[in-house]
This record gives sequence, structure tokens and C-alpha cells, in this order.
Amino acid sequence: MIQALFDMDDTLVDGDVPATFLRYLAQQGIVEHALLEQGRRYLADYNAGTLDFEDYIRFELLPQRLLSAEQYQGQLSACIKSTLLPLVSDTARAWIAAHHQAGHTVALVTASNAQLAQPIAQALGIEHALGTPVSNGELAGEPCYREGKINAVHAWRERQRFSAIERTWFYSDSRNDIPLLSTVSDPVCVDPDPTLLAHAETQAWTIVSKHDPYRALF
Repeated sequence: MIQALFDMDDTLVDGDVPATFLRYLAQQGIVEHALLEQGRRYLADYNAGTLDFEDYIRFELLPQRLLSAEQYQGQLSACIKSTLLPLVSDTARAWIAAHHQAGHTVALVTASNAQLAQPIAQALGIEHALGTPVSNGELAGEPCYREGKINAVHAWRERQRFSAIERTWFYSDSRNDIPLLSTVSDPVCVDPDPTLLAHAETQAWTIVSKHDPYRALF
């Protein structure tokens, strides 16, 4: 079996999905615009590799605590259609399609909460979505973040009872994904941040841009 794993924020989607959704909710008058600045501070910490993830995920889950499940799904669905899907480039879509056409198992693997990740994966035609587990607006398990992504992938493989994994691709933009990138046969760095770029160059990892015309990677 061959698998293709994709990070979500700034890899498939050109931007941070939770921040984009929060901005959408602010535009709808559901949350205060003042929260956007707090979100920008968290994003800066993430990019610097200094994020307090448990503190952050509680902030990310604010929409789930404010809205009923039905309201949340309705707002997220509307945001995906109007705002998030246009942020997925033709090249990013072509990567997904190429792996599907080759018969590979494709999964979205993101630090964002699973309730956010699953509808986006579905909208992109990705059959599996791994995200940080949450329940009732709170963290409900090990974050799918840094080394936690490795554990999430292992647990998913055990649940699915996949046959032997011959090869795994993982596409990511972030220094925070170096642990998982280091474990796969085919790491792909997508518009990498400066720390990941430097690491990728020393490791001779594949470096691509979602803004460039599509080219086959396999």
C-alpha cells in the first residue's frame, strides 16, 4: 500500500483555516473582531515554534462553544464554499488527484481540530481526515501536533488495519511537521517556512510551490 498525507493550513489551503473561519464568523457578526488579533498572535507563535498548543486549541474551539452543532456545521459549510475552497490552488488539487489516480490512500493530517478538518477533507475529495480530537468544545486527546502527528498516523493505520505500507508521501509547509516528514519515505515541502526550508535543503527533500504549475512528482 502507498499513502499520501497532506497537511492542511498553508499546504493545501493558502492560509490558516481556523483563522480564516474565525474571520468569516466575525464578518457574519457571530464573534467580535477583537478576537482576530488574538488569533494572529497565536499564529505568530505557531510559526515561531513556540505555541502553547493546549491554550491555543481552546481558543480555536471558541466557535464550537458559541454555536449549536447545527449552527456550527452550517457556518462552516458556508465558509468552505465561499471562502476556503477558492484558496486551494489548481496545483494542490492536482496533487490530490494524482495520488487518487495512482490508487494511493489519501489522508488530511492537521493540527487543527478534527471537527474542522473532516468537512474540508470531504470537500476536497479526501477520504480520511486526522485532526486534534475534541469533544464539547474542549481538547479530548493527544493533539495531532508535532510528534503527535506521528502517533495519530500510527493509530489511524491500526484502526484501518491497512496492509503493509510500502511508501508514504507527506506534504507540509511547516517546521512543526519536521518530525512526521522525517519518518516518511517521500517528504514534500510546500512553500516551506524558513526553518523547514533550511532543513529540507540539508536533507535533499523535495521542495515545491502550490502556486507553480503542476508537475508530476512520481
